[in-house]
Amino acid sequence: MAILNIRVDETLRRKIANLAKALGTTQTDLVKNAITGRITAHETAKAEAETAIPEWVPDGKCVALVRGAVAAVGDSVAEVVADAIAKFGDEPIHVALKRKPIRPIHYAFAAHATVKCWKYLTADGESFPIIPAKIIGKKELTTASSPDRASTLALVSREIIDQAGLQPEAQETIYTAAGQSR
Repeated sequence: MAILNIRVDETLRRKIANLAKALGTTQTDLVKNAITGRITAHETAKAEAETAIPEWVPDGKCVALVRGAVAAVGDSVAEVVADAIAKFGDEPIHVALKRKPIRPIHYAFAAHATVKCWKYLTADGESFPIIPAKIIGKKELTTASSPDRASTLALVSREIIDQAGLQPEAQETIYTAAGQSR
């Protein structure tokens, strides 16, 4: 085993020490796990970006690739990610679209005190940390979400509300760089 010395300022060292203590681990293990997770995400994104979508996938479909193999084919990013998570659990997922521009990606945002998230999704060349989310309404639905610990609202697409048989608490019009969404 090799030793790697890194220099950090005192403020960052204290933050690392406090986080390690809160998580019940050592500073060394905390840093090693963080670096390993980042390297895995980078290597996966790089390898998956070079993966070609098979010819048999219909035009206009989203494809979830795990380890270079097709894990799911569907109409939305959320659908194929949920299928891939159900089949491959902790494996990194790459989502590609076959000859169709990406549709808006729907995420659930929730505020949590602790979120452990080393799974990453790449969609249309962008990487996002994701966690599987089980939505329980009249029907149980598994989907993917992106954690936002600073959020005060949970945003869910109309498609997910309908599929799970939920009653919305409120409905808002959201304005993003991509335009207006309801």
